[in-house]
Amino acid sequence: MRSNFRAAFIGSVGLSGFRFRKVPDNIRSTSRQQRQAQRSLPAGDASPLRSIALSRKWLVGLVATAAVAVILLAATERIYRGHLLSDAIHRAETSQAIVALTFDDGPSPLITTKVLEVLDRKSAKATFFMVGKRIENYPEIAASVFENEHEIGNHAYSHQRLILMRPSTIQSEVERTNQLLRGLGVEGAIHFRPPFGVQLFALPFVLKRLQMTTVLHDVVPRDWETQDAELIAKRVLRDTRPGSIILLHDGAANRVIVRALPMIIDGLRNRGFRFVTVGELFALAAGEET
Repeated sequence: MRSNFRAAFIGSVGLSGFRFRKVPDNIRSTSRQQRQAQRSLPAGDASPLRSIALSRKWLVGLVATAAVAVILLAATERIYRGHLLSDAIHRAETSQAIVALTFDDGPSPLITTKVLEVLDRKSAKATFFMVGKRIENYPEIAASVFENEHEIGNHAYSHQRLILMRPSTIQSEVERTNQLLRGLGVEGAIHFRPPFGVQLFALPFVLKRLQMTTVLHDVVPRDWETQDAELIAKRVLRDTRPGSIILLHDGAANRVIVRALPMIIDGLRNRGFRFVTVGELFALAAGEET
C-alpha cells in the first residue's frame, strides 16, 4: 500500500477527530514537475511580477539620481556665483540707464592711480573694493580714492578665500578692514565683496551679524585673463544693462584695465548710461519702488 499511496495531513479537526485524505501519486507528481520547471527558468524569466518589481526599483533609482543631480547642479551654480547660503546682490532692479563700475584688489600705486586719472578725465564715479592689507601698504593711494569722492568697499583683509575658516577668523578679516576704511573717513554702510566672489557657509552668517550687504556683479569681462583691451570693452558693452554692476580689477598685475577703461566709459555713455557708485545705484533703484 505504501508504494501506491502516501497520507497527507490536511487537518481539519471536528467532533469526529482527525481526518486524513489520500493524495493520488499523479497529482503529487504534477506539482513536483511544476516546481522543477520553475527552478529551471532563467532568473529574468522566473516571474513577470519579479521583472515588474525590478523595473520599478530601477525607475525609482533613476528618478532619485536625477533629483540629486539637479540639486548638485543648482548648488554648483550658486557656488560658482559665490552666494551659496547668502543674499548677495548682483545688480539693481531699475529701468534707469545707470550702472556701477567696480574695481577689486587694490589699492596699487601704479594701476589705481592711473584708473583714478581716467575716471577724473571722463567725469565718472566708481566703487573700489579694497584689500585691508594693501590699504596698510598704500594708505596714500586709498586716501586719494576717498578724496576723489569714489565709494570704497571691503574686500577682506588678506584676500584669502573665506571658506573652511572659523567664524572668528572670518569676522577678523572683515572687521579689521572696516576699521581701516573708517580711518580713511568712510562713513555710513560699508559694502562687502568676498575675495574671488566666493561666499560659503560661515561667511554669510558673519556678515548678517555685522549687518553688512554683499555686493557681487552681473557683468564679468574677465579682465584678468587677457591683455586685449578691446575684447574687455566689447564684453562689457555686450552684457551691460540698466542696473548692472561691472566687475573690473585695479590690482598691480592688471595693467590692461587702464587701456580698456576709456573705451568702456565712452561706449556705455554713447548708449545713454550714467556712472554712479554702488551706494547711489541702490538708492536710486529703491527710489523707483517707493
